Formats: sequence, structure tokens, C-alpha cells
Amino acid sequence: MMRHRLRSAMLGAIAAVLLAGCAEPRVLRSAGPRLDLLGPRPEFALQLGDNPAAAGWALAGEAGPGTLGVVDREGVPALRVRAGNGNLAMARRTDVPIGIMPFLSWSWLAEVGEPPARHPVRLAVGFKGGRTKAKKGFGPFGGGAGDLPEHDRVLVLTWEPSALTRGSLFPPPPTAPNLPSRYAVRGGSENTGTWWLETVDLGDLYRRSWPNDHVSRVHIAFIGIVSARQARNASPGRSLYVSGLRLSR
Repeated sequence: MMRHRLRSAMLGAIAAVLLAGCAEPRVLRSAGPRLDLLGPRPEFALQLGDNPAAAGWALAGEAGPGTLGVVDREGVPALRVRAGNGNLAMARRTDVPIGIMPFLSWSWLAEVGEPPARHPVRLAVGFKGGRTKAKKGFGPFGGGAGDLPEHDRVLVLTWEPSALTRGSLFPPPPTAPNLPSRYAVRGGSENTGTWWLETVDLGDLYRRSWPNDHVSRVHIAFIGIVSARQARNASPGRSLYVSGLRLSR
């Protein structure tokens, strides 16, 4: 009973951030020059209840009280994701050829944490179709994929401890090609507390991460926000604010 209440509370907290409509498809597909994934804007609100899959969302892991919420941060409506003691993933199901909508953009604001470390909250993109032999890949935490949509590659977009690593790509090692590729979008404590608008070319990052794959066959299977389990010595409740997540041509 307690677990059911916790799940209901979590779903209620994120209900106001989901793009929705009475007839919204379970899987979002390309239909125009851009595809909005997360506002968050109240007019797109959808009550998920106990069936997030019906609205095109996949949830994996556990969320405690205060983990997710919709706030106004410096005049920007945003989803606040607070890192906790467990792994959590919230992903929007998509089916978009990477060649049609390769650009992912969003705004984010990171809170300062001590000691300096990679922010535990980051974005994750799952891909499907590029491998010669189909095989399900690891999830955004490097382990099992849990309840996330079927995929065979994962790219993780991070906020790093140092601003000097911005723009660095860290593909999986040849000995473990199924692990996620990591791209340092931004970093440094001097850049926290400020909104930043980002745009990345998923097609380019995919080619550089997995050069032997068939990029022309790749579809974007999901785009989400994940929160990794915090280290014991990390600042409690480090949050990341995300707004305006979208794909475009």
C-alpha cells in the first residue's frame, strides 16, 4: 500500500510537465520541423494515473518525495529533478529517424554541489536499428535497461565537474561496446545557477560513438532524464532544472 501511494505521488508530481492531449499517441513520431518533448507547460498537462505507458512515457527505478516537481526558476517553467539515493529514469517514447530530426535542444540550470563531481542528473537518448546484429543495449546507468523502451545504443549528455571538458565525447571502450557513450555538454561550478540553452547534433555524436553502425537505419527510441544514485559524500538533494526539450531538423 505504501509503495502504491509513493508511486501515485510521484506520478502526480510529474503530471503537469507532460506534453499531452486527449488523443496523444503512445509513441511520438516526426510530424513537422520539430517535435516538442517537454515544456513543461500547464496547457499540455496530463493525468497519468497508474499507466504512464499510455501517454508515451516510460519510468524506471524509484522516486522518493520531492524527487520531481514543476517549478518557476527565474521566470522559466521547468522540471526540477532532485538526485536521491536510487536510480531513476523518465523517458519519452519516440520513433524518429535520426536523419530526419538530428538536433536535440533544451535549456538547463544546474545547482552547485560539493565536492565537484559529474552532476547525477543528466539527459539520455536511446537509439535502435543501427547495429548489424540486433541486441539490446545497456541502460543509461550502465546496467540493465529496466522498463525503458527497446533500444540497442544509449548516449548520455552530462554536466561535468570542469568547464574544460565541454564538447568532449567519451565513446564506450572497444572491450565493452554496449555501454553508453557520454558527451560532456557543459560543466564547471562557475556555470551553475544560470540557465543555458544547448543544442547537440545526435547524428554526429552517433557516428563518432559507433562508427561501424549503419547510421542511416538509426531511429531515436527514447529521450529522457535520468538521475543516478548519489555518492555518499555528495551534497544532498542536488537538482537539475530542465525546460524546452525538443527535437528538430
